[in-house]
Amino acid sequence: MRGLPARLVVDLAYPEQENDDRIEAQIRTDFYGYPESEATTAALGDDPGAWVIDTLNLPESQPERQRLGMQAVLFAGFMGFLAVLLVY
Repeated sequence: MRGLPARLVVDLAYPEQENDDRIEAQIRTDFYGYPESEATTAALGDDPGAWVIDTLNLPESQPERQRLGMQAVLFAGFMGFLAVLLVY
């Protein structure tokens, strides 16, 4: 796991309260299941289309892309309708 944390540990110590109580906590988070390969993102020069898909975290399969396209069209239509309502 090069470049990725294996564990994150946060030690908290809150200021002493008026009744002399003191609160301390330790929060530990373990990370696992990351792919072992170092370069999982396509290079821009090798395949610009794959680079855009990886960089923007776009879906890779055709049905997922169609679904995203339909959502974008519906969103744009809603925004246009909202703009018309606000203008008139």
